[in-house]
Amino acid sequence: LLYLAEYPESAQVAHRGIRRANVPRFPYSLYYLVGAEAIEVIACVHMSRHPGAWRSKFKKPAPEDEP
Repeated sequence: LLYLAEYPESAQVAHRGIRRANVPRFPYSLYYLVGAEAIEVIACVHMSRHPGAWRSKFKKPAPEDEP
């Protein structure tokens, strides 16, 4: 995880800008977005699950109301 903090764009893009990184020594993948100030983790999914299972956890943020 420290590697992702240093090199957030090193993982492959899985879907529409969402990146997937495998967790070393554990059978999990992290799905995350890279922002200007932070990394937002969308899901942590076991690799034995269906590859698209994480998408059910992801909901696009609602657009903010403009004043």
